[in-house]
Amino acid sequence: MVLKKYIATTALLTFLICQQSKSESKNESSTNSLKGISEFRFDEDNKDQLKLYLGNTNVATYLIRDPKLTRRALVNLRTASGIPVTRPFPAEEKEDHAIMHPGLWISYGWISGNDYWRLKSKVMFDGFIGNPIAKKHKAKFSTRNRYLNGKGNEPICFEDTSYAFSIIPEGILIDIVAVYYNNEREFAFGDQEESGLALRMAKPLTVKFGNGKILNDTGDLNGKGTWGKPFKWIDYSGIHDGKRIGLLLIPNNKNKRESWAHSRDYGVLVANPFPKQPQERREPYVKTLIKKGEKLKMQYRVLIHENQKGKFDPKRIADHLLNQ
Repeated sequence: MVLKKYIATTALLTFLICQQSKSESKNESSTNSLKGISEFRFDEDNKDQLKLYLGNTNVATYLIRDPKLTRRALVNLRTASGIPVTRPFPAEEKEDHAIMHPGLWISYGWISGNDYWRLKSKVMFDGFIGNPIAKKHKAKFSTRNRYLNGKGNEPICFEDTSYAFSIIPEGILIDIVAVYYNNEREFAFGDQEESGLALRMAKPLTVKFGNGKILNDTGDLNGKGTWGKPFKWIDYSGIHDGKRIGLLLIPNNKNKRESWAHSRDYGVLVANPFPKQPQERREPYVKTLIKKGEKLKMQYRVLIHENQKGKFDPKRIADHLLNQ
């Protein structure tokens, strides 16, 4: 009996040691996979811009203030190797929506009668509520922005937004969480196609001007196939130097509503979290009311990816990121 207990105890200890060894090996493997990869750092020298670097590559810039763009945005997004994935900002004046489509941004065509998308009303930077922190392969910051009325003398609502960057094998992952509220008054979002998390692709990666394609989780292609349809994930990417490069957009499945795609071959892609209008107009058909003191939370993941042609599997990556 004693011998049997001894054998059982020894077997259990051996099993636990093996499991610990496997776990340590996995963690070591994960750590080793990032060896040799540059580390994040912030440049805060310019009071109007917050620049994020990966090694010596400026992979994103947050516009705190801009003389022409009256809402906040991440601009000039690049892959880890420095290839532009969003259109340069500021774009040339001859380009369509040169200021209105800056890079990666969140905006709305109608909040309580105010149009922030078309820059008719302003969004003011109120400050950092989470200071920029960069540590090895992770970086983050959080902001508070104030959505003003048309006269600029009264806040319609506030937006607290956090941005978290991390390196994964497929590229640079950006986690975005935006919370809307006003403790003094109610406000409402209107249903317009120009609302939500948006991006403007670099021209060579677009369908119309380059070799790009738009693909969603149901296999629909380009603007014709994806526009107006709900999606779990949507990818806008093209081929550059034998690599598929682009942006994979994944709304969180806990968001209040499923997003639908305002997707255009010329390069814009919007994850719209509000109802689709039966016929386009500026005045909303449906309003989403946020009562005084209540909050509306929206979460997204955006992957800046750069992978060998034929090796990028958006479904596998998106499924993994949705379940994390």
